[in-house]
Amino acid sequence: MDYVLELLKLARRKGCDRVFVHLITDGRSTQPGSAPALLRSFGEGLARIGVGTLVTLVGRGLALDRGGDYRGKTQKVYRALVHGEGIPVPLD
Repeated sequence: MDYVLELLKLARRKGCDRVFVHLITDGRSTQPGSAPALLRSFGEGLARIGVGTLVTLVGRGLALDRGGDYRGKTQKVYRALVHGEGIPVPLD
């Protein structure tokens, strides 16, 4: 996630004060169960930089569905990314 944080730093330097971040978690080249710690670290990075709001978080298995289940999986991700549909999760 370092490259995303670097892009947010660049956005701040260029005067962008509203940046919305859509994250797709990997799930293949990372340790199982590592997402919560990575997300906490990412949130701390957002706070330090002062730019960026995480608006969508979805797993790779849904977003990049290899089984061709568009209606059951990929369509949900599309609707979240394009239309903002989904289940709001408080970050408290």
